[in-house]
Amino acid sequence: MQIDEYKFKGVISSISNQVRGELFSQSNQHIHFIQTLIKEGVPTPVLSVCGKGTQEIRFTKYFAYYLDEKKFHGLVSECLKAAFDQEAIAAGLLDDWYQGCDVFSEYNLGKITGYDLNNYIDILIKGDDFVVCVEQKLLSGESNTNETNLGQLERYSLALTQNEEFKDVQVIKIYLTPNESIPTSSTDWIAMSHEKLVKRLIPLISNEKLSSTAVENVKRLLLDFILGPYESTDQVIYNLYERAQQVVRSGYAVSKTQAFIDLLQKHHLLLQILRGGK
Repeated sequence: MQIDEYKFKGVISSISNQVRGELFSQSNQHIHFIQTLIKEGVPTPVLSVCGKGTQEIRFTKYFAYYLDEKKFHGLVSECLKAAFDQEAIAAGLLDDWYQGCDVFSEYNLGKITGYDLNNYIDILIKGDDFVVCVEQKLLSGESNTNETNLGQLERYSLALTQNEEFKDVQVIKIYLTPNESIPTSSTDWIAMSHEKLVKRLIPLISNEKLSSTAVENVKRLLLDFILGPYESTDQVIYNLYERAQQVVRSGYAVSKTQAFIDLLQKHHLLLQILRGGK
């Protein structure tokens, strides 16, 4: 069968134009948003900018601050509720479990029998009849000590069991890491990733009951969760901006536009935060 070369080229051209049009539609709004973002500024992720995001103690204290309803961040207990409500309800706690809690960072769980070694949990959230323990790792894993030859989470679990302070108290244990690492030394810790946490907290940005100051604080916290643990800065946003400029200069060439869209998808949570949770 003879192929009509003219019609064939026309079909190819039509398909190419359609693909180009769809890519233009997908990318154009994002390009304008990023251009405006660069011009107007980005909420400052404090720890990431200062290069402190990878230092676990500072990062932990920063997160604990937002979990504490007694602090002046404007969120009251909304951050605590959004972060760990699923685990609390699954454990059988009351619906309003998050109200009136005390929040501590670097809390001493006490010693375990036979060893003169204190065990400090990153974050401890204390209610009337429960505690939520959060151990966070950024670029490292569980630590061991030569003195006990026990894994870090295993030591903490033993300390919780042996400490009279936690007798007859329900304990929820969270192991928070960038990529939801599975605990290796103890099976009763719930693995949670930064991405999962960020997804839970993003709706706070569009919560109309919160003040503009509270919303801005949430944005900064979430940007640090997205950028800080990975030793990133606003270079990510500049990379998006440069790719956007390349797309425009190329006249929305398919390869340039698709590369830009792929980068958008890679950093979709970052963009969702900057868009106000949308």
